[in-house]
Amino acid sequence: MRKLTAGEALRQRYEITEQEALQLAMMLRAALQVIQPESGEKMGELGERAGYSRQSMYAWAARIIFLVLWMLRKLPTGRPPAAMHAHPMWNFIRAGTLDGDFLQVDQESARKVA
Repeated sequence: MRKLTAGEALRQRYEITEQEALQLAMMLRAALQVIQPESGEKMGELGERAGYSRQSMYAWAARIIFLVLWMLRKLPTGRPPAAMHAHPMWNFIRAGTLDGDFLQVDQESARKVA
């Protein structure tokens, strides 16, 4: 049996559908367009391909950029400071990635909204 690549393992772990993969790619390209306009992406076209409005694509780009910047600014490489474990954002990110409970975190979030 062939060993999964790192990308295949992540897609399997998070149970990413083909539609979600397309939407995620478009949203990441939208974030790139915001921070690097010379990339040549057009937000309207990205929105059409992802199935979202241009305004929604900007909103998603803002969320992605915020989250990545938060992690870059707050999370040093290596072991995070002890105080970071009390931060709700860190706990959410850790539960969804490092601890491997992404689907459980997603289900808990859905229950809180309902």
